[in-house]
Amino acid sequence: MAISGNATTAYRLRRVNGEWVRYPTTSALKSACFPVREAIAAILRGECVLVAGDNVFAVKTAVEAAEAQTVPATLLYYVGDELARYDTRTVPDMLSPVDEALTNLRMFKAAMVAECDRDTLLEALEKQEQPR
Repeated sequence: MAISGNATTAYRLRRVNGEWVRYPTTSALKSACFPVREAIAAILRGECVLVAGDNVFAVKTAVEAAEAQTVPATLLYYVGDELARYDTRTVPDMLSPVDEALTNLRMFKAAMVAECDRDTLLEALEKQEQPR
């Protein structure tokens, strides 16, 4: 069946654990498809987006490049007296060394640490909270 008017071949795109999820090809109005920049940002947030066929290569290439520049990280912050944790990915410039993160958390500020530093930081926080 031919696609005419303002319709285009479209693809649903989503990444899960660094892999593209496969969805059946469809057709959609171009106005229903995400623009390239918005699609990239949404996919990096974990969302599923509808992209026009002629934009798929650009979106996939940009998302894969962005993911290659990020590292696994954990955002730690207090909600009341409880320590909350959010596992994510970020660029290395956004990470705090363990001692700086510990200082921030002691002042009830948020801290972003590399995943490999998370356990060391949590152990330091536990030692600080133990009665003497």
